[in-house]
Amino acid sequence: MTMGARASQARFDGLVRRADVKELTRSRDAATAKADAARVQKNKANAAKRKAERLAAEEKEAAAAEKVEASKQRELRQVAAQADRGRGGRQSS
Repeated sequence: MTMGARASQARFDGLVRRADVKELTRSRDAATAKADAARVQKNKANAAKRKAERLAAEEKEAAAAEKVEASKQRELRQVAAQADRGRGGRQSS
């Protein structure tokens, strides 16, 4: 192989290496972008899950509070009915 042929081959090999590096870089960048997008979607899903859990807990607390309130109202009606019976069933005007 002559000096010119060796130099030409060295230039060609250098170009191939640079092209390979560029392709690997593009591939890595694409994979990184895909992983970033997946991470964003996962974060959104987790945020939605936390929000749904929080809303469910709030609804459960509200239902429990309504149940307690209904129980109090029932007790008040019973006490009022007993008091009314104790007065002989007469209503004061």
